[in-house]
This record gives sequence, C-alpha cells and structure tokens, in this order.
Amino acid sequence: MPKIHITKEHIPLIVIFAMALAARIYWVLAVTNVPVSDFANYQMIAENIARGYGHTMHGLPVAWQGSGYPYVLGVFYRIIGTTDVMAGKWLNVVLSMGTLTFAWLIYIKIFPKRKFALVALGITALLPQYVAYVNVIGTEVFFTFLLSAIIFVKLYFLPRLPAIFVLGVLIGLSALVRPFMLAYPVIMGVFMFSTTKQLKRSLAFTGIAFALTFAVISPWAIRNMNHFDRFIPVSYNSGYVLFINNNDFNVNGLWMNPARATYPYPDRHQILLDALEERTIHQVHEIEPYFNTWARQWIAENPFEYLRLGVLRVYRTFFDGATDIPQWAANVTQIYDEGLTDVERARLQRNHNFLEASASIITYILSGTAFLFMFVMIKRYAVALFTKHGKMTLLTAVIYINFAFFIVVPFFFEGQARYAFPVFIFIIPATVAVIKGLVNEK
Repeated sequence: MPKIHITKEHIPLIVIFAMALAARIYWVLAVTNVPVSDFANYQMIAENIARGYGHTMHGLPVAWQGSGYPYVLGVFYRIIGTTDVMAGKWLNVVLSMGTLTFAWLIYIKIFPKRKFALVALGITALLPQYVAYVNVIGTEVFFTFLLSAIIFVKLYFLPRLPAIFVLGVLIGLSALVRPFMLAYPVIMGVFMFSTTKQLKRSLAFTGIAFALTFAVISPWAIRNMNHFDRFIPVSYNSGYVLFINNNDFNVNGLWMNPARATYPYPDRHQILLDALEERTIHQVHEIEPYFNTWARQWIAENPFEYLRLGVLRVYRTFFDGATDIPQWAANVTQIYDEGLTDVERARLQRNHNFLEASASIITYILSGTAFLFMFVMIKRYAVALFTKHGKMTLLTAVIYINFAFFIVVPFFFEGQARYAFPVFIFIIPATVAVIKGLVNEK
C-alpha cells in the first residue's frame, strides 16, 4: 500500500478542510432548525419517495418543483432506512465538503499562485451561508455541488470530446433541480469559444450538451405528460413565479401572495379560487398557463416597470445580506422561552443580531467587490469574446460568464437572498482577483 507523504504545503489545505468540516458538524449539532415553506415540501416528497409513493404531495402526483433533489434525498432515506431530517442534514455535510473539494480544484486552476487559491478556499470553507445551509433540507447545497462539478469538468477536460458527455449529464441533473439550467449549454459553449476560439467545435459541443440535457430530463417530462396531459419539461411553477413577481402590486421584486395580485381582477381571482377549492397551490397544475399569460401581458404593457423590478430582484439576491440564515437555517430560537429573564432574553437577541450583522457585512463586501470586478473587466471580456484572436484567461472566463448568467436569472424571474448561495463559488474568486490586482500580484 503506497504511503501518503504530507508536506508543508499540504498543512494549510488540511487545516482549512478540517475547520470547514468541524464548523458544519457543529452547526448541525448545535443549531436547531426545522424545514418550513419549500423545504417542508421537499421533506414531504422525499419521505413519500422513500416509502414508495413516488413524487407526490398529499396523495397527488406533483411537479411543482424540480424532482432532482427530492429523488436524491428520498432514495438516500430509503437506503439508510430512515426519513429523519437529521439524516438529510448529514447528507448536506458530505455534499458541502464535496463542493469544497471541487472549489479547491477550480481555484488552483484559475489562480497561478497557490496562496490566492488558498485564500479563496478559506473564505469558501467558512462562509456563513455555506456553513449554515447544511441545516436546510433544500436544493442549495446539492445544486451547488452539481454546479461545482460542472465547472471542474469544464476547466480540466474541455475541449476533449468525452467531457461533453459528462457535462451533458451533469447539466441535465442540475436542470432537474433548477429548471433555468436548461439554458446552461449556451453558457458552456460561450466559455469554450472564449477560451479556445474554436467556433465550429464550440457550436457542436453546445448542440451535443443540449441533446444530452434533454435526454436526461426526458423520463421526467414523459412522466409529467402522463400525469398532467401537457409538456412540462421540469416543473409547472414557472408561470406562477413570473406572475407573482411581475404585476401591478409587486413593489420589491420579492414573493407575494397570488391572491393579492389577482384580487382587483374578479375573473382572475375566481379562476384562482376555483382551482384552490380542494387543492393547494402546489397541486393545481392547470392554472400555470393562466399565470403565464397574465404575467407576459403585464410585462408587455409595463416594460419599464418590469426592468425596475428586475433591478430590485438583483439587489435582493446579492445585497440583502445574510437575512436568509435566521429565516431558513436557524429558525428555532430560545429567545421566546418562558424560563428566560429579560436580561437573558436581551443577551440572546443581541448575540443573534451580532451574528447576522457579521454575516451580512461579509456578504456585502464579497458581493460588492465581485460586482466591481464585473464592471472593471467588462471591456476585456467583450474584447476577448467578440474579437477573432482575443482569448479570455481561465479566471475571467470562469467568473464572468457564470456570474453574469446568475445575475440574469433573478433579474428576469425571481430574486431572494438564498438564490445567491451557489454563486459564491464565483463571487469569492472574483473578490480574491480584485485583492490580487490591488496588491499588484501577477
């Protein structure tokens, strides 16, 4: 058996990974959190899958959200023989450490000097969101694991032909988690062209990636056709999302109750009420085309308001601090325990406020610096992309194209702080790149 030799250069890496693992284990054990909202739905569906009832809610088949994460979680529950939420949290710890491994391989590829890769890894390892979300039964940790795997394969194996088949499968799996990833083969093609300038091969690989992506999702799309009598590639909440985020009464770009948006329109409101008479919003698949039509009509009639809401959605996604941590990852607090004195209650509240403020400051610094990177590099990016011979560095190509994609998605569809979660694997190296430029390091 070959011996493992640990050198001085391995020690910082070992320390970072050990600290990351310890932080995640501590959070799971010490911070109480229960699934709510979408996360409660994921847990319910995963339990049904584990028990052999399929992708269902309250006895009915659904496709309200992508099936990727509930199926992975449900199969995992079935294998280990329990549907305890804690098991899902431990799976998140494993996936989060997997993401950190891919992140390290990405960082050492895009930063010529190892010390900058280590700085990026250290920030990623202890980022408050990346620690806290191991407590959440949601798509964030799993999707980020898939996304980091996609970036790893792109960096290390493109433009070799076998890589495109792996990428097609990974993109397809990620689309079953987040439907907007159906467009990601375009981003992959742009990345390939900007780094190789091989237009024909880039177009061919993009086409293959699209074909493989749709091959991966096709069994789910066929299942949806059988249950709902129409083509639903991933989920039927896209019209709902578009409508609640784009209407006369949305003032901040965030989620709102569809009843509030339809109430001033009696015909629309009655359609909603009739659909919800015996089912929940997650089960009324037939109303999605109505939502889609109403949203598109409003956008066509109010293009300027749509753009303003888009800016608000981007702001809420990247500059809302760490408000999502207490909301989703630490939503059970002792502050309201009857046995506490007023002084103890105040101390607990002060500690919670301090921790949230600290995490928010970190988020503001990282997001602000990353957006500065995007602004400063826009000319270099445009020259490299649109001129015949200008090639982009791997650093610029990885960060700029992917970050831009994840800015566009909330701008046009929906924004909230937790949607920034996977984007930190681009935001953090962008921040380190700015630091690197400030200290005049090549």
